[in-house]
Parts: sequence; C-alpha cells; structure tokens
Amino acid sequence: MAEPLDGLTFYRRAHGNTIHVRDLRGGHHTIVSRLGRYVATAQTTSSPWYGRIEWRGDRYTRSQLPDMKALFATTVPGEVAPSPWVPLPPDRATTRRTPNQGMTADMALRFPHLVPPVSATTYAHALGLQGSYEWCHLIAHSMRGQDGPANVVAGTSHNNSEQLVVENLLSCYRREWGIEMRVSARVRDAGVGRRLGLAIRYEVRIDGATRTMYLDCQTQRAPSGIHVEVMMEGLARWINLSLRQRVPASPTPQQIRQVLEDCPQFAKPRLKRDRNDDLGNTNAALDKRRKRARRE
Repeated sequence: MAEPLDGLTFYRRAHGNTIHVRDLRGGHHTIVSRLGRYVATAQTTSSPWYGRIEWRGDRYTRSQLPDMKALFATTVPGEVAPSPWVPLPPDRATTRRTPNQGMTADMALRFPHLVPPVSATTYAHALGLQGSYEWCHLIAHSMRGQDGPANVVAGTSHNNSEQLVVENLLSCYRREWGIEMRVSARVRDAGVGRRLGLAIRYEVRIDGATRTMYLDCQTQRAPSGIHVEVMMEGLARWINLSLRQRVPASPTPQQIRQVLEDCPQFAKPRLKRDRNDDLGNTNAALDKRRKRARRE
C-alpha cells in the first residue's frame, strides 16, 4: 500500500479517530481536531546517540563476515540461548545496571589468572583479539533485558553502537500494540570463546510477519551517518506499513498540509543529533551519500 507522502505513513489505531503519523526515523506524531483546526503534535522521537555515530562518514559499513545468516543454521553447545519473543516494553527501564554488566563472576571462572573484574576488552585481548570491546546486551537493559551471561556477549564498541541504532528505533514504537522482538547471538566456540559474539540477529514480529536484521559483533568501523539512516529507514518503513495495514488512514490535503506546518521536520526529516556530536555534513551531502549507499 503506497504512502500518501514520501517517507510518511498515516494510520489509525483500533480505537479512536486520531490519525497517527510515522516518519522513517520512527518519529510519532498525531493529528487531532482542535477548534475546527487540525493540529499535529509530537509524541515520540529518537533517544540520544551518546556521541557514538561518526556523522562525517559516508560509507555504509559492510560486515566482515561472509554470511551472517549462515551462522544461525548451526548452534554451539553452551552458547547464549535466544531470547523468547517479548513485547516492546511501554517505557524505558530506569534501574541501574549490575557492575560489569553482570559478567564478573563468569569471567572469574574462565580466567582466574586475570585481575577481576574482567572487562570485555580484557576478555577479547586474552583471546588474541585487538581493539575496544564492550559487554553487549541481546535484549537491551533499557528494554528490561537482564545483566549477566544469559543475555550478554562481548562485541566491539562499534557493534554496540549499531545495536543502539536498532534499540533507539524500536523504542519509538513502545506504545504500539502487538510488536514483539527476539534476539539471538552466535559465539566463537564452546570453550573460553563462548562469550565472544560473532553475530547478533534481531527479529521483529507484527501480526505474524517477521523482519530480520543481522549485526556483525566484530565490526571494526564506527557506524557512519549514512549507515545509521539506511538501517533505520529499512526497519521503520516495514513497521510503519505494517501498522497502516491494520487500520489505514487517508489524510486529506488539508491534514497533510497541517502536519508539514506544525512539524516542519517531516518535510525534510533528519536524525536528531546530540549537542556534542559532529554534525559533519550538510543535509544535501547526506542526501547524495544516502543515494550512493543504496546503489552499493
């Protein structure tokens, strides 16, 4: 079903006449009638990026693994079990994380000669790898995922940044009914490498249909601005159209015009960047790089 305006999806929920609007960043706005006039109001926008995105970058980061999908055809004994299908939580968790993401006791058993607490970087270096590593949650802590080896693997800091992209987008849909997710990982081996992630698979399910994404746990490049935009656009467009198929809305030209007047960011949607992030390139340059990444 085609979208009435490029990048925007209009739909209704099962109860009520409010028109809901989604953009390709997961941004959520509503159109309501007030005093005989349509008003668009912001409801949900993306969470902060914590300075993790390399906005000057112009390349879509390719996986270093030849076929991440093939990794999930087999399992390694003792590896992290896939999470069950869980609904998106209605809000972000505010509890504090366990120190070292709950991996201190597990690392003490596997590397008793190392001084605890053993960080993800120390663990990866002990296995002969280089670079900066972090303990990566499968189900994010902010989405009520638990700390500890049942939900955590070691991945590069750049992999954790890519996970943040997926998590930030999904958090924009936390008030929608019937969206579920499941996350699983593949690890290096059944021995001391069983906490070292190779790839992470995200599955999102809406009304029986599933969208799958794979992330490379060993990626050595920070996600660029264009990489983030392409990741978000693909998943957001699929979720938005799935929501529209439930109860479609056909806005009038007046309603569309009101959306663009009240929410000018819809006319040229852009990712919300942190104050400390390097904005890097102009929007025109990002447009060119987005088109080039799609061709690649």
